[in-house]
Amino acid sequence: MPKFVKILMLFSMLICVSSSYAKVSNYIGLDYNVRIMEGRDRYNYATSDVFPKTYHGFELYAAHRFDNDVGLSLSWEQTAYSDNSHVFSNGEHFIAIDQVAGNVARIQSRVEVIHFDVNGYFNVTDNFEVMGQMGLGLTRVTMHAYLTASGVTTNMMPSNNFDNLVPRVGLGLQYFSPWHIGIRASCNWQGMVVYNMSFLDEDGLRTKIKPFDQSWIFAIGIVGRF
Repeated sequence: MPKFVKILMLFSMLICVSSSYAKVSNYIGLDYNVRIMEGRDRYNYATSDVFPKTYHGFELYAAHRFDNDVGLSLSWEQTAYSDNSHVFSNGEHFIAIDQVAGNVARIQSRVEVIHFDVNGYFNVTDNFEVMGQMGLGLTRVTMHAYLTASGVTTNMMPSNNFDNLVPRVGLGLQYFSPWHIGIRASCNWQGMVVYNMSFLDEDGLRTKIKPFDQSWIFAIGIVGRF
């Protein structure tokens, strides 16, 4: 786990046990997200150059803050499809197969997540809040994947399962107007290294891999407090 993520987790935990303006509140909001998701180069496969890296989407969420400044939130994140095409060099690994120079992988994918988070809130002022998040996301990467080798195109038929629980941790800032409508900005890290998918290789054999390394989600949006 990167050192910066450990620091992010520490700050989030500290916020979760902090208390200043302790009061019950509810939040509902909509964020615009930019997700940077890194592929993983391990063992007998390499995906960092093959899979799309940047995704644009939204997150709709609702949260409840208890009088001890700890809260719970539920959210739905969905990105638009992102595309990537990669021409292999001779000997590159992809899904357990050594690729020949000129082979081409074409990937289209999007990310969908149901997030369950424990939040901690710390009020700098009555209208300016720092927020920490730690939780899990029921995650699916919906993917269309095709490999063209020696003039023959193979549908790799990604599994696209909605059964992966992926951890995340993050920090956010919330500022509210006197009318309780505000702006939220946040940064989250999601441990995509635990995500599993399976693909058909060129020989028609299904191979299960962990194709991703980690993901960073940067978000800004509108939030209401009541």
